[in-house]
Amino acid sequence: MLLLKGGIYMTFIGFVGMLIFYNLVFMLIYMILQFPVTYVLLPLAIRIGEDGSAKPRSKILLKLISIFNFFYNTHIFGTWAAFLCSFVIVITRSDSVSFDLLYYVIGFFSCVGAPGYMASKGEKEGNSYSEVWCILFSGISFIVFSIFPQYIWIFGWILNYTIYK
Repeated sequence: MLLLKGGIYMTFIGFVGMLIFYNLVFMLIYMILQFPVTYVLLPLAIRIGEDGSAKPRSKILLKLISIFNFFYNTHIFGTWAAFLCSFVIVITRSDSVSFDLLYYVIGFFSCVGAPGYMASKGEKEGNSYSEVWCILFSGISFIVFSIFPQYIWIFGWILNYTIYK
């Protein structure tokens, strides 16, 4: 058993359970954070024609919203990777963990699991570049933060509000 800050005990099954819980919470938070972009900003730039096709009102505005959405998603998924990597680092620094590579592998698949699941439930005709980018960026960020934990501060501002500082 592993004792975390605040008196929380963690076993391997508890670790996996916490990752599942964090994935569910992340998907909910992502839907809430993506709501203004999808339902407020995008309708400003796209008009639906009578035949049901989407036509841009202004190509410049559509490009600006796309660029904003790209950086917005990059920040969200970078923060997600920093949070999960810090969680794995805190768990693996315990004396009771004997094989920490297993925790990092499970943490990596958990990090790309939520974006992958959301991308699979998205567009039915195929994944867009932004969905593929989100999966790749969160996976690459997790790997970089695992190898160089000193760079977590780039996206890790949220960690000040957790027990995984």
